[in-house]
Amino acid sequence: MAYRFFALDTKIGPVAFAAIPKCGQHTMAALGAVELSFDKIEQFPIRMVFIRDPLDRLSSCFHFFLHTKYGIDRKHINSYESFIDWALDSDDEHVLPQCELFSRYHFKRRFLISDMDKVLGLLTGENIPHENSANRFDIDQSYRLSEIRDRYTEDFDMVSEVLNGVY
Repeated sequence: MAYRFFALDTKIGPVAFAAIPKCGQHTMAALGAVELSFDKIEQFPIRMVFIRDPLDRLSSCFHFFLHTKYGIDRKHINSYESFIDWALDSDDEHVLPQCELFSRYHFKRRFLISDMDKVLGLLTGENIPHENSANRFDIDQSYRLSEIRDRYTEDFDMVSEVLNGVY
């Protein structure tokens, strides 16, 4: 899978943001960001990425698939369990580990998706509404949890590093 990113004009100049599904792509587009292929990344000295807790990202993705006509066989979203069965074996970008969707070398400034409205607000001077805040925590996320932790180990580590200010 080829890396992609969004370019957004900000108060500090153009900034590149890694394009990770379920990590603010719609917010970026709404702000006028342009999606570009990775071969243009060197033109952007400032590069950031918003990452998300893997369990929250999976839950968000499950709800996204439930409520859209995204091209996934409906049998894979009959339940959260059937979705996880599919996700653990899928190479769909919505469920791939985030660390596989951006270059950690190029995107060293990392923020949690929960801080996106604040960070983008500071960069653009605009009031960024907190998007996609539906309550998705009514799902029992213990199903195949050890396998989820195994597949998304690096993602869990990245979230922990951001939370602890070590990256």
